[in-house]
Amino acid sequence: MKKRVTKILWYGDAVDERKEAIPPVLSPNDEEHLLGLNYGEIYMCIADSDPALFIRTASDRIVYFKALDIEALSRYFLRKDRPDEAGFLINFLSGILLGKNGRGILVNSNGEASATIDELNGVRNASIGNIKDISSIISQAFASGPLGSGFMIKVDSQTGRSYIEVDELFVRIKAMFSELEIKKLSYAGGNYMFTAAGMKCGKVEGHEGFWRCYLLVDDGETAIENPFKEGDQVRFQDFNIKPGVYENVSNRYYWRLCVGVGDDYIDLSKTDCDANSDVPREGDSLVQLGNRTDKKRQNAITLSVYGDDAPSIHQYAGINSYSLGGKEVTVISPQGNKFMGDFILMTGVNIMTQFKILENLIHSEISSVRDEVMSKDNYLYNAAFASNTNGWETVNNIRIFTVNGMFLKINNEFYSRKDAMAAVVLYDNKNVLRIIDSGVKQTNADLADKPVYGEGEPLRKFFISFRYKVAIAGTLTIGFPGQNLHFTERLEPNDEYVIKEYSGTWNGTGDFELKFTGDIYLYSLALTDNAYEDLYTKLSSEIEQTATSIRLEVSELSESNNKKFAEIDLRSDSIELSVSDIQKSVTELGTSTTQRFSAINQRADSIELSVSEVEKSVTDLGTSTTERFSSINQTVGSISASVTSIESDVAGINKTIKEAGWLTTEDGVEIWAAAEFSNGVKASSLFNITANEILLKSEHIRLEGIITANGNIKIHEDGSIECNNGSFSGEITAKSGKIGAFDITSNGLSNISENPEAYIVIEKGGGKFFRVNNYTDRSMCHIRGDNMMALEVSAYGDNSIAINAVGQAGYNSYAIKSTGDVEMTARSGEKIKISGLCLNYREVTSSGSAYSSDDVIVFKNTSADITFSLPSLDSGKILYLKNKGSKNVKVTGRLSDAGNGGALSETWINSASYIFICSNNSWNIYYCA
Repeated sequence: MKKRVTKILWYGDAVDERKEAIPPVLSPNDEEHLLGLNYGEIYMCIADSDPALFIRTASDRIVYFKALDIEALSRYFLRKDRPDEAGFLINFLSGILLGKNGRGILVNSNGEASATIDELNGVRNASIGNIKDISSIISQAFASGPLGSGFMIKVDSQTGRSYIEVDELFVRIKAMFSELEIKKLSYAGGNYMFTAAGMKCGKVEGHEGFWRCYLLVDDGETAIENPFKEGDQVRFQDFNIKPGVYENVSNRYYWRLCVGVGDDYIDLSKTDCDANSDVPREGDSLVQLGNRTDKKRQNAITLSVYGDDAPSIHQYAGINSYSLGGKEVTVISPQGNKFMGDFILMTGVNIMTQFKILENLIHSEISSVRDEVMSKDNYLYNAAFASNTNGWETVNNIRIFTVNGMFLKINNEFYSRKDAMAAVVLYDNKNVLRIIDSGVKQTNADLADKPVYGEGEPLRKFFISFRYKVAIAGTLTIGFPGQNLHFTERLEPNDEYVIKEYSGTWNGTGDFELKFTGDIYLYSLALTDNAYEDLYTKLSSEIEQTATSIRLEVSELSESNNKKFAEIDLRSDSIELSVSDIQKSVTELGTSTTQRFSAINQRADSIELSVSEVEKSVTDLGTSTTERFSSINQTVGSISASVTSIESDVAGINKTIKEAGWLTTEDGVEIWAAAEFSNGVKASSLFNITANEILLKSEHIRLEGIITANGNIKIHEDGSIECNNGSFSGEITAKSGKIGAFDITSNGLSNISENPEAYIVIEKGGGKFFRVNNYTDRSMCHIRGDNMMALEVSAYGDNSIAINAVGQAGYNSYAIKSTGDVEMTARSGEKIKISGLCLNYREVTSSGSAYSSDDVIVFKNTSADITFSLPSLDSGKILYLKNKGSKNVKVTGRLSDAGNGGALSETWINSASYIFICSNNSWNIYYCA
């Protein structure tokens, strides 16, 4: 037998008188191989005169090769630098791997070989070809039994019999069975299943959308209650073979949702079912397997006395769909055991552990449940009773026995009788609250928190929970007296701590009391607005090791929707570390979720670090999401970093994206930032430095300090610019400085002095110009427009003034001085007001009233007699009326005859002119002949 796997190489430079290499001597035996060359060993002569190789063969002879005679060596060794072949059997003792993904054949310590391949193709015209000496073919995630998954084809090493286990078997032409054992899925007997319900179908009726299956719930002697519930998943599996029938043999199977339940029937959905489900028939054995919503009905146990892993017990939990993948939690079988669940140690710590060892795999899981309610969720103060009863009122009545006036001690402790007590004690290696025929009370003022209600807001539901163990039976009283959250219950002795929970509404007032008439130990007392099961935290860790990787994982899951996760993945070509944190909170304003993630990924050619955060808030105003991400990536040729922020509301209608980063390579450095706002506006900045140039690109660039360019332009720290020349094609905004003799101010341009030098000239040929301060001795502004309008002024709307000219009343002074013709036009309804004289002319053709602004009214083109009323009295007002029409005009108002002073209420104007002058109490009438 070969004792050494690796070859031993010897070397030396011994040569003879002809300068040729001297062959080595042979070792006497395997144990004394240091005295010479042994089997499979190689000796190299490194003398420059005759470099050579010597090999000892199995026939105890030395074979000599010149060092450069590679082709001669190839007769004895396989080549690694080109394709080669071997003409004899090669025995690989540990196996052979092909490619870089761990595929190939491995041999364990028992000499058993297992193959891992991705695809198996046949040769000649066969689908698989000639395959010999294969003991088993097993799919990934194979699980044996009536509820198993995957497939297996194997030869039993004990019996030598072949065995196949699959989900469906279809034979196209003929199947020959020397012996056919028919098995069915049942809820009692055989390979049996224990679930929440199971019955036999007595009759089937077809309805729209469902089949109604009547159950055999009454055998004439005993009536049985229908055990099925709405939401159950009902499964049937059987063969339809009868004696003497050997054609069209197939099994019947269905797994359907129960959508209705009666006293003696269930309704199975026609559409909500597993793929390829058959139609229910009379005589089917129906088994409940899973439930959509009720966790208590999502469990199953199978007992198998036949099958690859028989005898076995399988437990399933959380079956809420037509798949059992990942639902198997316990397996007890000679072929291997699997346990997932609670393991209670002697210390009382709840540990959930899974440990799996398979070929080329070590996998372990450890998880625990931290069921202490966090103080931030508790409305009670110091309810953990970790060391004292601070914040609680207690009642204690303890009598210590004395002898001759001295305290009696037994076993180093005072001998006493505890008639009533409520105190923190050390019990079962844990500080707990012990109550003996007494109680504790926390006043409303000492509570850690209290609910606040708005006007008309309904009372909220609260939960009281604790763990307890009763030593002597008694009556428990707990809660707020006089409110819905107050309970009384008798508790009997028990051997271990159990959870007790009550719920009811609470208005935030009153004192909290806890009393017990017997002897009780309790801890983890909580008053919360969430049920106990929503507050516990699940911790777990996992280690998985294969031939190619090691993965370590730690997670924390709080039922208050907080999740934390950390993972390290080590492979031959990379190391990856990641940490994630998900926090979810629900308030009166809505729901908010924050997800954080960080990772380090290291490979031979790169290192990448990344951090991300996603914040999502849902309120009555809508949904808003903020995403942030940053990363640093280092390779041999570059270092880069980036930061991204995305803010959006519901449906992403309003979204703001911000991004920034930098990249360093041998060619230069690039720094960039970009943003896209919710209104569609985009902005970006780029700073690129190379050996040849520096590029700075942005919509807004801010530079600080003195800036110079080629000695021709300088920007000072105060913002002033010096330059030799300049050309501006865009907009210029300035609040100070000079343009010619003009000073630039925040409001415009100015030149204020005794002799202002600034002027403005706009001029074109033909006597057309606009000049300011160009003729200082004649005028400040001179406008001329030959053959055109030199100045046009317009004003429209109420309270408008087109020109307002003011001249001081001095010698030879004028507000307006005009040379030439003056034309002033008042259109209908308008007036010309000069030095207090206001004349407003209006023509009237029908009945109406005068306006207070009227001065001259002419009646014309009247078709009939009309009536016209004067305006309200305005002393000093003069109104001229002229009737040019052929009809009479009656004028009404408070009138007075100027001749005799008589009062009138009306007068007639017949083809004449009248002047009405208003005095204090009437309009005086003057007739114009």
